[in-house]
Amino acid sequence: MVDLDNLILKDIFNFTSDGIFILDKEWRIVAMNYAAETISGWEKSEVESKRLCTELFLCFDRDGNQLCENACPKQAVMPENGTLDPLEIKVMKKSGQSVILPGLCVLMPAKKGESPYSAILIKDEVEKQLLEERLLAGERLDPLTHLYHRQYFDELYNIEAKRAQRHGGTVALLMIDVERLRDINIKLGSRIGDEILRGLGKVVKDTVRDVDVAARYGDDEYIVLLYGVDEIKAQRFVQRLRENIQKWNQARKFPVEVGINMASVVSDRDFEALPGRIKGIINEHKGIPL
Repeated sequence: MVDLDNLILKDIFNFTSDGIFILDKEWRIVAMNYAAETISGWEKSEVESKRLCTELFLCFDRDGNQLCENACPKQAVMPENGTLDPLEIKVMKKSGQSVILPGLCVLMPAKKGESPYSAILIKDEVEKQLLEERLLAGERLDPLTHLYHRQYFDELYNIEAKRAQRHGGTVALLMIDVERLRDINIKLGSRIGDEILRGLGKVVKDTVRDVDVAARYGDDEYIVLLYGVDEIKAQRFVQRLRENIQKWNQARKFPVEVGINMASVVSDRDFEALPGRIKGIINEHKGIPL
């Protein structure tokens, strides 16, 4: 085991700015320093002796391959040239938030008769990471509704479609259409039209789960990718969203009634065609409530 009784080593371990997690051969956490507690939000007493290598953090190589699926990254440690390849480590914080931070995995030499162990070093760049994510999120959002814009939604949807194609399962989409928005803009002005779009976007955002992806898909359309739902759960979500939209519509008391059309599709095949398919359903029912 690492000699943390050595006062110099103990101070270096405890007060370095990088988070250090020390794992035994069973991937159980046997020690962690103060920076590791700050980064993860977990206290040493909460995770010590628990096998949290794949629950507290996941490690990826430079090509994006997850190293924790079949073996701990400590089994792919020091290459022949003596240098260490950097890792991208996804840290699951106690709060439930996750951040991806740069790090290293080092195989530590063991004393004679003792089991080997490894150390995961994680750069303390949480604040920098959160700032970058906020800046990047701003580039992904529709400025009016603060939902994702269509381009970013398409990127996320393509990833999910490929996953479903490769591993099986279903993909569920929901589309919401604002009826006669152009007429509203002409009759009442674009300010009212923008207020409707902004308000409806907030209702959608407040109704979807954190794992779902909601976006403004067109001038008067919204789309939602629902993760892990079947036909029954999708219909329940549609009903809940309809009720929330109705409450919002009545509370705002717009000068005209805001008509909303909605359609959902759950499929286990032809994923690439699904967005076009649901848009086709909406277009076929313009002025005819679904």
